[in-house]
Amino acid sequence: MPPFDFHRFLDQMKDPSAAPIARYTKGFISAFYRRETWTVNEQIKFIQDFLNVTKKPLLKTN
Repeated sequence: MPPFDFHRFLDQMKDPSAAPIARYTKGFISAFYRRETWTVNEQIKFIQDFLNVTKKPLLKTN
């Protein structure tokens, strides 16, 4: 697997077909910061759930 390329990720998020993932990502970040206290296990689960939802659609983009 190639290393993560943040600039490529940003370009992918600008594509109109990525609008649902972009909205989901914004919601994820907002929800994460709205809650003041997270246990480590809660953080892990929240992030893993996000990755499970977004991984396939992101892999489909060029």
